[in-house]
Amino acid sequence: MENDEVFHMAMTLLDDNTLDRVGFQFEDHDRETGAERKEELARMVRELRKELATEG
Repeated sequence: MENDEVFHMAMTLLDDNTLDRVGFQFEDHDRETGAERKEELARMVRELRKELATEG
């Protein structure tokens, strides 16, 4: 499922107050995660994709 599909479903199913609350929760989590950890997670995803591509 693509991000824009998820956003469309959320906007269809949730009211504005809930959307705002969820958005703020994402921002808080993003801030708490930190740039170094996000880069580490991105690196792990790239490595896993690379491994999966060579196995298949």
